[in-house]
Amino acid sequence: MALSKDLRQRVVTAYHDGEGTYDELAERFDVNRNTVWSWVKLEKETGSLEPRTANNGRPKKLSDIRELLRTTVVGGARLQRSGLLLQ
Repeated sequence: MALSKDLRQRVVTAYHDGEGTYDELAERFDVNRNTVWSWVKLEKETGSLEPRTANNGRPKKLSDIRELLRTTVVGGARLQRSGLLLQ
């Protein structure tokens, strides 16, 4: 379960305001130290504190493979052990 956006914002704001280290803020807000670190990193990378999706917006690997095989077969290539052989 994701923790509230309000809590995330309060923790990250406290960090940016210099109110403590990761360890101190984790104890103060009753969260894990790695959670504080992750939220600060998330906000720095994305500009948001919204939880990431399970796959971070990337397509699933299996669907990538299916698409490659579909386009390969339709495109007239043959699949060999060493890779694709275009005809």
